[in-house]
Amino acid sequence: MSKQPKLPERGPVGFRDDVHVQLIDSMGTEDRIVQVAKVSTLGPDARDAEGNTRLLKLLYEDQHGVPFEHVVFTFYLEMPIFVSREVVKHRISSINEVSGRYTDLLPHFYVPNEDRKLVQVGRTMDYVFEEGSPDQHAAVEFVLKSNAQTYWDNYCTLREMGIAREVARMPMPVNTYTQMFFTVNMRSLMNFVTKRKEWPDAQVKSHALHEVEKITDQMVEIIKEKFPNVWDAYVESGYRQV
Repeated sequence: MSKQPKLPERGPVGFRDDVHVQLIDSMGTEDRIVQVAKVSTLGPDARDAEGNTRLLKLLYEDQHGVPFEHVVFTFYLEMPIFVSREVVKHRISSINEVSGRYTDLLPHFYVPNEDRKLVQVGRTMDYVFEEGSPDQHAAVEFVLKSNAQTYWDNYCTLREMGIAREVARMPMPVNTYTQMFFTVNMRSLMNFVTKRKEWPDAQVKSHALHEVEKITDQMVEIIKEKFPNVWDAYVESGYRQV
């Protein structure tokens, strides 16, 4: 007789208002970007080429993007499903996400805090968000929390009846947390940072989702620490991807 899988535990669900970014690994440095660029003029001698901040910034300014593809990051991300959909749209990346087919989901749900603006004013592609009233914030919190508990109870009921995970997960809401590994090169990462953050001085305005901006903010701190001259070149370019 086959061993029965462990069932998810009933009980109160957990609520979060954060996202989590952890750098698992990276390959390459600012020197590497310059080194691979110099192969076009130095040939085999480029293997011993040293870094050059001026050349690095010139490469970025003139949008010679391929050398930046030789730097690679692997991040571990925790976020609600509706935010993960903003991440997976960046297709020049490699993604492995937790599967609700093979493991039970966790009772962790996103509920925005009071800093989250709630009211959209304007038309599609030309709008701003404004603060919600206390009643609106209370309504969002009540609906999300009560729905999450109901959905989790229903999920547990289906699993206890022997329903497969891939079917039992179907009613789960998009504010359920998911986890993934996200591997991306520097060039694609700078595109992500441009599209997923509303920079005040950007040449091209972005209407980034509030919650995905939280992902971007944490990635930016990693870029600033490990690749300060790339970050400076990005800001000097008007927040433009390379």
